[in-house]
Amino acid sequence: MKNASSQEYTFDSLFFAANQQLANGDTDSTFIIIQKIDTSSTSTYQRVKYLSLISDAHLKSNTSNNRERAINFLIEALKLLKATEENALIMAELNDKIGEVYDLMRQKESSKIYFQSAYNLRIEYNLKEELYKSYINLGINSYRFGKLADCIDFNRKALTLLEGNRSATDIAKCHFWLGSAYNFLIDEVPGNLDTYLDSAVYHAKASKHLYTNAGDTLGTIQVNSLLGSIYTQQENGPAAIAVLLESVELIDRLEKSRGHKMEHEVYATTFTRLSRAYELVGDFRKALTYSNQRYSEVIGILMEKERTRVAQITEDYRTDKQLDQAEQTAFFASRKARLFSIGLIILVIALLISYLIFIQTLQKKKLENLQAMVMGEEQERKRVAKDLHDGIGVLLTSVKLRLSNFEDKVEDREGYRKSLEQIDNACTEVRRISHNMVPASLTKLGLAEAILDLLDNVKASTQLKVKEEIAVEEGIIDEEKEVLIYRIIQELINNSMKYAHAQTIALSVKLSNSTLSIQYKDDGKGFDKTEIKEGLGLKSIASRVDILRGKLQIQSAPGNGAEFNINIPIDE
Repeated sequence: MKNASSQEYTFDSLFFAANQQLANGDTDSTFIIIQKIDTSSTSTYQRVKYLSLISDAHLKSNTSNNRERAINFLIEALKLLKATEENALIMAELNDKIGEVYDLMRQKESSKIYFQSAYNLRIEYNLKEELYKSYINLGINSYRFGKLADCIDFNRKALTLLEGNRSATDIAKCHFWLGSAYNFLIDEVPGNLDTYLDSAVYHAKASKHLYTNAGDTLGTIQVNSLLGSIYTQQENGPAAIAVLLESVELIDRLEKSRGHKMEHEVYATTFTRLSRAYELVGDFRKALTYSNQRYSEVIGILMEKERTRVAQITEDYRTDKQLDQAEQTAFFASRKARLFSIGLIILVIALLISYLIFIQTLQKKKLENLQAMVMGEEQERKRVAKDLHDGIGVLLTSVKLRLSNFEDKVEDREGYRKSLEQIDNACTEVRRISHNMVPASLTKLGLAEAILDLLDNVKASTQLKVKEEIAVEEGIIDEEKEVLIYRIIQELINNSMKYAHAQTIALSVKLSNSTLSIQYKDDGKGFDKTEIKEGLGLKSIASRVDILRGKLQIQSAPGNGAEFNINIPIDE
């Protein structure tokens, strides 16, 4: 009895020590302690614990070979147990662990077999309190198969069982997979895009809250990546950037505490989504930076793994008899690593060139669409103006002439006179609207005279004080460009009157060295550039400047008016 208790104590103490080293991330010390454990006189349950510990140690190494070894040890442990009520709980957990490792290896068919076995054991032996684990794992497996509705159903069942008395981490996991499923459900049922994205955001935020409170940094990083994907789907670039930059900070912090790099998939996902988010807000420089950083980090991690593998090969074979073989193996492994690195660098360069070409093509297509839309709008203005002038204008003139024939027959002279005045006013209003849509002075006299005519109308119809300096020779600028430039100035003046409530405006238009410079300033109420959203006026101005391949600079502050500086190349 004394020897038996001593043996049990030795097993338990060594098992505890190995677990401590494993928790600290020291797998080498863990394996050293494991080798000291004598299992010749251990019970079945101790043998199962021992095999499970070896499996966990191999999983810490996080390579495909070690994952295969981990599965083999778990299957060996499973074979030691018989399906009884007493063993059902342990057997279900072992099946779950095997299924989880296969899931890491993306072998969904094998994963499904073991998750289903764990579920069957819990149902057969009435392990209701453990059933939520099977629902979570079956939900994950359904997600891998693309069965998103089943994934949602399983995780909802798990949440129902978890109400009130379970760990926050398990609840967070349910919300995470619900958010993931809703995020991709839009591809299957496109009509409910907003509903599913709102559900995805709700579950992702719930998961993040729980992971953050539990101090689970890796869980928070995964949820931030999901939120980044959802916000990108919603075209909410700033929100996506915020959560993904938080992930970058958390990754850095986690790596410092662990003392080694994260898996390359974490970097690839985070930086890919950051690049897409910056594209959404139009910051293509940062988009390209994070795209480059994604490849740099992934290449660095893969090269480090290859160097570690080479060092391990050398260490394994460093004996007197096998030294030559080890050096030869290391040489070929190093050469393979170099060739692999060169191949990856070539791939990165090719991808970068493709990305730059794609961005350039996208910008060109966007500009062409914008130009077509604006020029189509101008054509529609001309058509409507012509219809007003040739249709309604002529009709009103004919009505006035016909009424004039009845002047001697009308008894109510005053009413007759007022009717003629109303017709005259209607004719004037039609001419004014027609002129605003397509100013005749622009087509007949050119840009400079059209701008002066516009300013004269502003002076005549408002209390606005106008200071102008127009120096543009006629015939130098294309007619299409003149129309766009005129619309820009027209929109600037409209903004000053409609929104800024300005008292004075100053306009300078000069052509020098094939560049048209427009300087516009008002003394209105101004605005905060960091807070204001582009309204229709500012967006219209910016769109036309882009079409003209010009540059727009805006200076404004609340209470200090606004200043617009526009430079447009004329010879392009």
